[in-house]
Amino acid sequence: MNYKSYKPDVLKALDQAKGKSYELVGESARTGVVDRITKQEQVDTGYMRNSVDYVVKGQKTITVTDNKGIRKDTFTLSNDNDSVIVGSAAEYAPFQDKKKPFLKQGVYDVIGRIEKVVQAVMKEYFK
Repeated sequence: MNYKSYKPDVLKALDQAKGKSYELVGESARTGVVDRITKQEQVDTGYMRNSVDYVVKGQKTITVTDNKGIRKDTFTLSNDNDSVIVGSAAEYAPFQDKKKPFLKQGVYDVIGRIEKVVQAVMKEYFK
């Protein structure tokens, strides 16, 4: 009787599923935060809302514009951890978030969608 290990295949599929899940979780969380900012009427020029983004392990450069599409700034987000980071590049975002929380609340708003996305990805990779 021969033994064949599928461990390398499973680990590769798990790594791919995790990467795809992180991207989809980041996009869902970003959308939730942006929607929360809009719902709470925390938009004047659109700068803070347009600066909301996410980064999965590594670096990501984002360009922030106002409501008229005029380029304002470019930022590089970094994440050295095995996680998803969502935030706003606006300097005043922490003050706005303290006054009317939008970061955690925006993610909580879409937690059901995030769970479904991760489940769908896992089913895709592990049929």
